[in-house]
Amino acid sequence: MSGPGRVCRRSARRWPVYPLIWLALLGVIALPSDAAPVPVEVKGAGARLTDNIRVHIGPVEAEQLTQPRQLERKLAAAISEASEALGFYRTTFSWRVEQTARGNRLALEITPGPRLRWAEPQLQVEGGAAERRAVAALLARQPFKVGAPVIQQQYDEFKRDLLETVIAAGYLDAAYRESRLLLDAEQETGTAVLTLASGPLYRFGDVRFQGSKLNPDLLHRLVPFEPRSPYRREALTDLYRDLQDSLYFNTVSVRTRPQADQTVAVDVELEDAPRHRFAVGAGFGTDTGPRVRLRWERPQVSASGHQLTTETWLSAPQQELTAKYRIPLARPLWQSVTASATLERFDIEDTDSTIASLGLFYSDRLSDYWYGSVGATLENETYRQGSQPRQRVSYLVPALNFNGLLLPKVADPLSGNRTWLRLSGSDQSLGADTRFLRAVAGHKRILHLGGHHLLVVRGEVGVITTDEIELIPASQRFFTGGDQTVRGYDFESLGPRDVSGKLVGGRYLNVASAEYSFKFAEQWRFALFTDAGRAFNDSDASWHQSAGIGVRWLSPIGQIRVDLAVPVKSDESGFQLHVFMGPPL
Repeated sequence: MSGPGRVCRRSARRWPVYPLIWLALLGVIALPSDAAPVPVEVKGAGARLTDNIRVHIGPVEAEQLTQPRQLERKLAAAISEASEALGFYRTTFSWRVEQTARGNRLALEITPGPRLRWAEPQLQVEGGAAERRAVAALLARQPFKVGAPVIQQQYDEFKRDLLETVIAAGYLDAAYRESRLLLDAEQETGTAVLTLASGPLYRFGDVRFQGSKLNPDLLHRLVPFEPRSPYRREALTDLYRDLQDSLYFNTVSVRTRPQADQTVAVDVELEDAPRHRFAVGAGFGTDTGPRVRLRWERPQVSASGHQLTTETWLSAPQQELTAKYRIPLARPLWQSVTASATLERFDIEDTDSTIASLGLFYSDRLSDYWYGSVGATLENETYRQGSQPRQRVSYLVPALNFNGLLLPKVADPLSGNRTWLRLSGSDQSLGADTRFLRAVAGHKRILHLGGHHLLVVRGEVGVITTDEIELIPASQRFFTGGDQTVRGYDFESLGPRDVSGKLVGGRYLNVASAEYSFKFAEQWRFALFTDAGRAFNDSDASWHQSAGIGVRWLSPIGQIRVDLAVPVKSDESGFQLHVFMGPPL
């Protein structure tokens, strides 16, 4: 025992083990490997059938070439399955092994034969599901177009989609009584035969909430469907989304339990949001320079769902502190009463203003698109506009607002639009120095031109009905210019001026823009744009126009836009660099 042990120790010292292992591995790598897959050449089939055959055959090992019977059975099964999936049910083939400079190659010669075509399908949904809009729409766009090539995947996918659509519509016991793909090799046709029995319609049963301290009455008012209403899977998605959007909860889990009486019980597990939420944000815009946002929220001030939000915006030209107290009403997510207190100061161009205001507004979601609010603010404004002396006014401003927004929540939406209409005004009886009505309306739309091409258009008009514009507070007058209106000009630097050349603001507003963009990389767009606008008192006032180029970075945190704009037909020269982060609408 001791002898061999001494030999091993001497060998270990003379011939290190690891270098020998590495040399052996290098030798194996350098030698030709019989285990490498054999190249497969396919002739006689179209590109799609060729690709499908390659996928179904998979890798062919050199050892398989020595077992021709087993290899032929494998090839026959794979080629048959690949061909039938694309409608070729009479495919024949031959094969041989060829010698090449790099070794053996498997050569396949394919004869697809005639391709089967779809005949008129036999599709039937029995029961109430046939009358549901989603089911009827799916049947109307069935893929079995007479004369089109038979593709078995179309049959499999439609069969699955039809059953899922019927179940999602509330027919949870739906099942196929007949599901066949009839193939007639002589007639060279394929017929899809599907007969689906929908069964009884299920309805929503009890909705049970667990884990939240909010009042049960408030929780049930967050449910977007009525008790005993027809079951819809989409309604459960709406419930989950509404609970998340309410900001009351940290986590939401929704589960269903079908019952013997054709009802579906819904169990909702909730975890309340933290008592306090804090957010700190920073950004940059050419109009404002660096800006900081501080936000504090109380998602649940009380069990009745009252919410408190305090927010501070700080930038060089503008500072704002706002507190809002929101009281939910019958439809908590859409209907509410909000009381607000705001302290704002801005020093922009020839405007220096400080505003303290108290507001009370009723808000409601009028439709999937429109959101409206009505209320009033009590404003105390101290301002100096242009060469005018500093003034102070306290007045009540009733207001009516309508906003519409349709925009996919993605970094690069290919469609969308936003509409806004704002009416506000005051009177001497409400504390104002003069009666006025201020109206602003606008629309912005994203148009998909096909491929990577987009066109974004915007228009806005405004009017103040008064003959004494000099008595209207600075915050109510119209100015334009900047990265959100007329690029190429400083923020709110365009408007009527007094005899000393100081900005005084106008009674009317016109703004229009058009922007073409092209996506040239995964997260980048190039843009060409032109803007035009004016704030004015006289209808013959000239327009200010600009043109420029820009890039859009579709970043994970949102769209960041960088624009270079120059005035067109203007006494002003030079260019303006505009940087802005936010959604395209």
